[in-house]
Amino acid sequence: MRFLTGWRGIVHRVFLNTRVTAKMSAAAATNGAKRAAAEADEASAKKSRVDGGGGADVAPQPAGAEVPSAERWKLKKVLLLISYSGKGYLGMQRNPGCRTIEEDLLQALFKARAIPEHGLREQQSVWFQRAARTDKGVSAVKQCVSLKMAADTEGILEAINSHLPDQIRVFDMRRVTKRFDAKQQCCARTYQYMSPTFAFAPLEAVVSEQYRMSDEVLENVNRLLKKFEGTHNYHNFTSRRQPTDPSSKRFIMSMTCGKPFVRDGIEFVVIKVKGQSFMLHQIRKMIGTAMAVARGHAAEGVFERAWSLDRIDLPMAPALGLMLHEVSRQRLTPPSHLRGS
Repeated sequence: MRFLTGWRGIVHRVFLNTRVTAKMSAAAATNGAKRAAAEADEASAKKSRVDGGGGADVAPQPAGAEVPSAERWKLKKVLLLISYSGKGYLGMQRNPGCRTIEEDLLQALFKARAIPEHGLREQQSVWFQRAARTDKGVSAVKQCVSLKMAADTEGILEAINSHLPDQIRVFDMRRVTKRFDAKQQCCARTYQYMSPTFAFAPLEAVVSEQYRMSDEVLENVNRLLKKFEGTHNYHNFTSRRQPTDPSSKRFIMSMTCGKPFVRDGIEFVVIKVKGQSFMLHQIRKMIGTAMAVARGHAAEGVFERAWSLDRIDLPMAPALGLMLHEVSRQRLTPPSHLRGS
């Protein structure tokens, strides 16, 4: 009942008291801390990376470090398949002083002797890269990470998992080519969002566990979600982009709502959205806006206004229920002389 009470409060607070009001952008938000800084760090780190050979090689020691005489690290490029619950974490990406998925994963890799100490201090030195960045509280069913590690050690996956909390698990490991990059090779990300159906209930409906979504309401929700498909300017769906910033344009391949199902007396639906990439809070604001329109708190015209250069406030659905479902790997086109007729 705590979950139900929490959702009632969210629906009441976010949607009953939220008006989607237009206001011209006076100044862009300047608190672009985590992602912008991380991208700058990754760009500068490339200059100092070691050569990323895919076969066995010796990992370099950081300047001034004592080189063990009897130990040489033989690292190979691999792809790890991991899953995690984002509850209690401040996101996937490593952030000093914060509890993140990457911090716990790197600590486990080091304790299992899969990476050397310099790989723990500077993950770029072992070519560590994630396929997708998940935000605070967001979980992942199929997340991929590429890096160079001691892959030939017997029982290495069991050793890594023994040092991980129960919320994180490494399920598989595959050798990849020396130039493989989990982020660059990912051409699409698919997220799922599970929500109680009463979050989409019309104003005249009673918001409670007894609510059941009709076929008409489900059809209307899917009609609203389809508006997001294609390329649009999503500067209003995040907190740190200028309306004229080209990176605010994102391509959504599909967005649909599945049929309702009942668990413990409460009816739920799962929304699936697939896109090339997403910005901070983008999916939660997309779903929050669809909820506001479906309930009658905002007119459908809000979609076009949100994609314009005007700055408007949009409601944001809670992180609870959002998960990275899978990442799609880019298929490389073989040379012409190797293709079939």
